[in-house]
Amino acid sequence: MPARFDYGTCEPFRAWNRVEPRVRKENFDRALRCEIHDPLWMLTRQWQFGEYKGEDTSSAIFAKTLLKSSKLTNFKAYKGTPQAYKDDIPLEVIVESEPQKQDLRKAMQAGKRWLKILQILGQEYNSIPGHLNPFSLSDYREKFIDLFPFVMPDMPAPTEISNNHALDIQKSKLLSNQKLLSFSAALQGRAIDGMAIYLVVRNNSAAARNWRIHTEHEDLLENAANQYKGWIENNFASATSLDSAWNSRQLEYQFSVSAPTHEGGHTVLAADEYYHGHLDWYVFDVDGNVPNTSGLLNTPDSVRAEVLKKKVHTFIPSPAEFGGMPNSRWWEFEDSKVDLGNITADTTDLAKIILSEFALIYGNDWFVLPYPVEAGSIMEIEGILVTDVFGQKTLVKPARQGLTDDWEAWGLFNLSPVRKGVDLPSIKPDTRLFLPPVTNKVMESEPVEEVLFIRDEMANMIWAVETKIPDLLSRSQDGHIAANELTRLWLDLQGIDPDADPELAKEAVYKYTLGNTVPENWIPFIPIHKKDGQNRAVRLQRASMPRLYFKEFQPVRPRTEILRPGMKDDPGRKVSPFVNPSQEEQQSPYYINEEEILHTGIIIKSAFQRTRWYNGKTFNWYGHQKLIGRGQGSSGLAYDILEMVRKSKSASA
Repeated sequence: MPARFDYGTCEPFRAWNRVEPRVRKENFDRALRCEIHDPLWMLTRQWQFGEYKGEDTSSAIFAKTLLKSSKLTNFKAYKGTPQAYKDDIPLEVIVESEPQKQDLRKAMQAGKRWLKILQILGQEYNSIPGHLNPFSLSDYREKFIDLFPFVMPDMPAPTEISNNHALDIQKSKLLSNQKLLSFSAALQGRAIDGMAIYLVVRNNSAAARNWRIHTEHEDLLENAANQYKGWIENNFASATSLDSAWNSRQLEYQFSVSAPTHEGGHTVLAADEYYHGHLDWYVFDVDGNVPNTSGLLNTPDSVRAEVLKKKVHTFIPSPAEFGGMPNSRWWEFEDSKVDLGNITADTTDLAKIILSEFALIYGNDWFVLPYPVEAGSIMEIEGILVTDVFGQKTLVKPARQGLTDDWEAWGLFNLSPVRKGVDLPSIKPDTRLFLPPVTNKVMESEPVEEVLFIRDEMANMIWAVETKIPDLLSRSQDGHIAANELTRLWLDLQGIDPDADPELAKEAVYKYTLGNTVPENWIPFIPIHKKDGQNRAVRLQRASMPRLYFKEFQPVRPRTEILRPGMKDDPGRKVSPFVNPSQEEQQSPYYINEEEILHTGIIIKSAFQRTRWYNGKTFNWYGHQKLIGRGQGSSGLAYDILEMVRKSKSASA
């Protein structure tokens, strides 16, 4: 006999039984009469199922609960440095924020804000009598238009193409954007490049004094520069976090947060696969193998004393109510708006069956003890002391949840542990409740960047198709149209007619093509072996298609920031706004884990987001999101193409 066999309860052969009516007729009149044909049989069945056991049938009158709570104090982005965290900023803002690429529309808006600040300070200046030289906004507006104008680069004539092909390519990408050219032409002589002003006063506000028309205006300009810097950094700051949490190899956000515990340690919650744009508790796992050098296990004593709380709360229990809940009274008609009995469930829908059975049978056995929880808290219930109407007290201990041998154990909202190299049954889930400091509603713009990753089985490679690229006006343009316009511009510069047929000899029968090409918005990723000696394990490396530009081949580079990790961006080589030849050079290779690109493909999109936090402050940020693709595709890329252009004489004979 097994050692665990219990003679008193017949374990492990326990079974639950319940007598339930089964209606077999459409007419319910007789069923509603509650007729009893054999009272003795009914009494016997009640005795058999323990209905005669004494119960005091008391009701709970109030309850006391011991709650322990802690709040997040540290944050660490993917391969970043740890930093202190407070819930005055939504966690999504810190996690998802990516550097925002400056554009023409932002520069124009910033310039209007600069004039607005000068107008307000100028009115305050002129309201004080005794100034020899009043402040004139119109004079300063004309001066700043001359100092910081909107200038678009000029494309050299075809006979003057420079040897700096990277510079010419950058200019061509700008000049092929007709929408941008029209917008820039409308700003010539009318608007100020506000971002250029910010770059001057960013590190030295006193530099604004050099723009004075009169010496008396030096302090006014410096004060305006300080206010302008604050406005720019609040509205166009790339992120509150200094480090990006985006893992470009896995195309997901990865980060960790920590909170101190009452026992003197820390709870570290790691999120290794966040990509869907809705941050919630199920994204996090408890990481118990964090080294002390990570910086997540350090919380000052003053902060620890502030976030750790342990209180006893007294409640009046309220019965749980929900739509479609059966009424406790026998002859009371129920609301028919929610019909839980009409739920259709297959034999494999265990969760749906259990939930509906709980709602229909045991709904009146639950009570609610409301307790407001602060955002960013980790809560733990030590126990509930319930007092009934007879004065008896019952201690309700926390449910035995998790991976245990107890078949009665159950759990809800458990935090799973990180099981790297650890046997699964040896770790139990964390039963505490975590309420992350995240927003409930986020406003999202149209995608500014969008990349479609598809598998091309014929070419045995992955293609990253830039379906939407930035138009430098805070919006996007179609990647296919932009690629065609750019290609046509280069062909025009080289005097090539794209619609002209190639010249062939009169006696030619076949035409041989070494290889065709794909549009410039198709960026290839080729499989390569990993460096650790695994012959079958591969990863995807960003490659480039060749572009024939004035009899020289140049690599086609991506135009979205999603595909540009490892590309150069040297500020010292910037020629003009949005023109930097260094952006055509690769500094380091870019790899993507092969398993991240599904057979259905994936879509990575980037958009602006906006939300309002509980303190009333508005936050704007720019982040990524990953979606499921639309299936496999084919680029049409082929080599060694042999085509018949005309029939030979022998064939015609």
